[in-house]
Amino acid sequence: MINDLRYALRMLLKSPGFSIIAIVTLALGIGANSAIFSVIDTVLLRPLPFQHPEQLAMIYSSAPQHPDETRGVHSYPDYVDFRDQNHSFTAMAAYTGVSAIWGTGDDSVDLPGLAATSDIFDVLGARPILGRGFSREDDKVDAARVVVLCYDFWQRRFAGNPQAIGQQVTMAGRVYTITGVMPKGWQFPVVRTEGVNFVTPVGPLFSAPGDNLDRRGAHFLPVVGRLKPGLTLQQAAADLRKIGAQLAEQYPDSDAGRSENVVSMHADLVGDVRLALFMLIGAVSFVLVIACANVANLFLARAAGRQREIAIRTALGAGRLRLVRQLLSETLLLALAGGAAAILLAWWGIDLLIAIGPQDLPRLNEISVNGTVVAFTFIIAVCTSIIFGLAPALRASRPEVEQTLKEAS
Repeated sequence: MINDLRYALRMLLKSPGFSIIAIVTLALGIGANSAIFSVIDTVLLRPLPFQHPEQLAMIYSSAPQHPDETRGVHSYPDYVDFRDQNHSFTAMAAYTGVSAIWGTGDDSVDLPGLAATSDIFDVLGARPILGRGFSREDDKVDAARVVVLCYDFWQRRFAGNPQAIGQQVTMAGRVYTITGVMPKGWQFPVVRTEGVNFVTPVGPLFSAPGDNLDRRGAHFLPVVGRLKPGLTLQQAAADLRKIGAQLAEQYPDSDAGRSENVVSMHADLVGDVRLALFMLIGAVSFVLVIACANVANLFLARAAGRQREIAIRTALGAGRLRLVRQLLSETLLLALAGGAAAILLAWWGIDLLIAIGPQDLPRLNEISVNGTVVAFTFIIAVCTSIIFGLAPALRASRPEVEQTLKEAS
């Protein structure tokens, strides 16, 4: 086999024009598939970056005035009742995205962040690497204002200084005390954004009289929960609907007709883009098929010019299997070279996807050429070498020996 590969390399180097055209053609076809597969790997196949992500679920509510809306959010009082009365979740948290002016004067900057209840750390299975999170005492509207920094913001703003814990900062015109720093790479929600910079309790942030945090009809909080081991989404939904029915009886003005729905966080994240990604990978697969067909035609044309060589090999005793193996060695080398070039194209294509990709594509900023993508690329390369090389090799390995040798000089 080594001798076959060495000879194949010499033959390809003798035809640089043919080799370059074939490699470029394959690189374009394989590279497009690798780039799209990297998106599918990140969005659909890779688990969410949390502890036991299969237990994470989103809890939604549908309202009678919007029966087709299955992703309704909750009020803070409803969330508290669901959290305290359910038997299906080990932890449940409410949250909402916020934007706040950090600092004062010329040093101020508007930053995105997260307002959440204290259970968010238990739900996601993540704790600050420095300091502490916040407790249910910190959730109260009259509690002292605290904030937990995200790792990247801590590095930018405080140069990674551990002494930042305990410092007081001005956020949204109010004084907050820094209590902790989250681990590197931690982010929630998992969407394509510039990332949250801080996490602060919901209660003190919405403590102004006009915020209506305690009003049961003020629905503005998504809710996420961690299922107890062994429980299904259907069982959890049934549990919450019982609680919802009791709330509807107690508070008919705000909760009558509402129904709870529980979905996997991962399924909820990719539900809107799954079909589009599969359609996209199908489209680029056709590009690869076209590339294989073009390279196969190149090999057929090249085989016509090698009839004398194949005839002599056959006359000297080379069997058909031996000839096919030799010819497939050439296609394999071309495909591997095309695969290596495809990785470079995929790397560039991913940067382009991140730059121009749709804003609502989840985890877009996490897409990269990793080991899985490289393995996929070279598996595709090997498979394509067989696809486009087998037919020309089989055809070329059955020469008309006597006629070819008579015609040759």
